[in-house]
Amino acid sequence: MSAIIIATFAALINFVVLNFGYFIARRISYTSHRSFSRAIIRIALLAVALSIAVMIIADAIVIGFQNEIKQKISAFASHIQVGKLKSNFLYENEPVTINDKFISSIKNIPDVAYIQPFATKPGIIKTDSSIEGVVLKGVDKSFAWKAFDDRSFTGKPINFKDTVPSNDIVVSANIAKRLDLKIGDPVIMYFMKDKIDARNFTITGIYKTGVEEVDKYFILCDLKQIQELNKWQPNQAGGYEIFIKDFDKLDDVNQQVRQMTDESVDTKTIKQRYPQIFDWLGLLDTNITVILILMAVVATINMITALLIMILERTQMIGVLKALGAPNWTLQNVFLINGMILIGLGLVIGNGFGFGLMLIQKYFHVMKLSEESYYVSEVPVYFNWLHIAIINIGAFIVCSLSLLLPTILVNRIRPVKAIRFE
Repeated sequence: MSAIIIATFAALINFVVLNFGYFIARRISYTSHRSFSRAIIRIALLAVALSIAVMIIADAIVIGFQNEIKQKISAFASHIQVGKLKSNFLYENEPVTINDKFISSIKNIPDVAYIQPFATKPGIIKTDSSIEGVVLKGVDKSFAWKAFDDRSFTGKPINFKDTVPSNDIVVSANIAKRLDLKIGDPVIMYFMKDKIDARNFTITGIYKTGVEEVDKYFILCDLKQIQELNKWQPNQAGGYEIFIKDFDKLDDVNQQVRQMTDESVDTKTIKQRYPQIFDWLGLLDTNITVILILMAVVATINMITALLIMILERTQMIGVLKALGAPNWTLQNVFLINGMILIGLGLVIGNGFGFGLMLIQKYFHVMKLSEESYYVSEVPVYFNWLHIAIINIGAFIVCSLSLLLPTILVNRIRPVKAIRFE
């Protein structure tokens, strides 16, 4: 019984102290008798708001860049390719037999979206004025045309036929611009192996990924064309392309696929096929980490400075309250709560400013970029709500803990000297 009474009494004291601290803190939060301290507090508030805004903007842009570029590359090149180990770097494939059992087993992996056969073959495209080396990529009816949106595809997909190869091809906007081609134009392509083989094609569509490594070389065609050129059987292809639902599970899915293949077959992820792009995307993670740390340091230093000024300005008040019997930790709570109020206000302003700018960019595309350099034509924006929550909670905790340092000054203030303080 006595323990309950003591606990209740302690809770009551704690409630009274906290309410007393909150009452005093609220009274002095936005009032100051000196213009200097008022300016310092406003600067600290602005620093917290700008720091949070910069963190949110940096995170939204970096995640947006990474997601957009990953989607652009994987929409055309897939997440995982499965093919013979003997395949060389000239895009000439060793044939694999299309195995329905293997396809079914891959589809049964929970994180796999779909799988499709493919083959590639290098060739030369000839127009009336130009000759250029390209890579023909053969696909069949299962090809995911839905991966291209209205901005990245114009014209019509390949019209696949049941018995004979279709002469339709889809070229990239890059190739079309270099060779002055448009939808409906006939082109001739030459392929060399044992002898020179010429094929006539008609352009039915133009795609655009914005990724130079893809757009500069690849042309889509009917898989049957490559089967005929290579003298393969109708049930043979250069390999399989696998698309997954969650990019973060790429390595796990690749490991599962690898376990389902024999020793003559290899699997390669999109990271392995385009290492230079993903190394660059990895550097963006480092950049955002540096930005977050710098912004947190700026906000913390400004809050410490503002709180020190507030304590010095209220020296007489502290002395009077101490003379009346207020303990040091109660007075420390006053300034801690005061600082937390300012931090909370800074978070609200910073979130409003950061979200406002990013929403304008997301829906109106104000900030443009050079697609040749950055793979995208405008700054992409993606809100990762978990990251945003971590940024806000982390900033609040770090700034609040840093306020403990200046409140130690309260313990060193003596009532007699403080009351006489000018």
